[in-house]
This record gives sequence, structure tokens and C-alpha cells, in this order.
Amino acid sequence: MKTYFPLILGFAVFVAGCTVQETNTATAVDSRSGVQTNTKFLDHMHEHADKLDDINFALDDGDLERASIPAFWMSKHQSLDRIPRKWQTYVIGMRAAAQEVEYATDLDTARAASKRITEQCQGCHTAAGIETALN
Repeated sequence: MKTYFPLILGFAVFVAGCTVQETNTATAVDSRSGVQTNTKFLDHMHEHADKLDDINFALDDGDLERASIPAFWMSKHQSLDRIPRKWQTYVIGMRAAAQEVEYATDLDTARAASKRITEQCQGCHTAAGIETALN
């Protein structure tokens, strides 16, 4: 029994964590944009920001290969299903710019494409009426 206790405890913690994560989808309506969002959606958008940070940190270090990994994620993953149609153009633009980073052969090209990712993200935030640190 002692041998299985850590395994059982680990499984219980895992199940409890999944349960908490699944219920952490509270819905809210942004007062300015009228957009209904939930924490899962917001977490996903924050993941975009984290990937853009990863790209920029890699480019700051002069590492195109490392920048291409988060750029690949941004260019390929599916994310249009929860985004209102009027904002989808920004997601498409973000994906295209991310793909440019992914395939860039020099730092200047990758940095210019990364800047376009930022512009697409900011354009979407502005269209949604969401203030960010860049506003």
C-alpha cells in the first residue's frame, strides 16, 4: 500500500486540478466593447502574448531558430472559433506575420515581421475596445 500511495495521491491531485481548470471559465461582458469573454479565452489570448514575448526575446538574443518555434505555434494553431468575425482579419494578419518570422533568414526580416505581429494584436485590441499597456 505504501508503494501506491504517492501514485494515488498524484492522481487525485491531477483530477482535482483538471476539475478546477474546467470550472475556471467564468463569463464576463466587457463594458466598453460589449464582448462576452471567459477566462479560458483570456488565457488563450495571454498565451499569444507569451509567444510573442518568446519571439522577441529570441530575436533580441540573435537566435532565429529559437524565434521560429513560438512563431510556428502562432502561425499554425486554430483560434478563430471564439473570435468575432470583425476581429478575424487581425488573427489572419498575425498568423501571416508569424509565418514570416518562422521562415526568416535574417534578423532584420524577422524583427520587422515580429513588429507586424504586434501591430495586428494591437489592432485587434483597439477594435475590441480593450486597453493594453501599448495604448
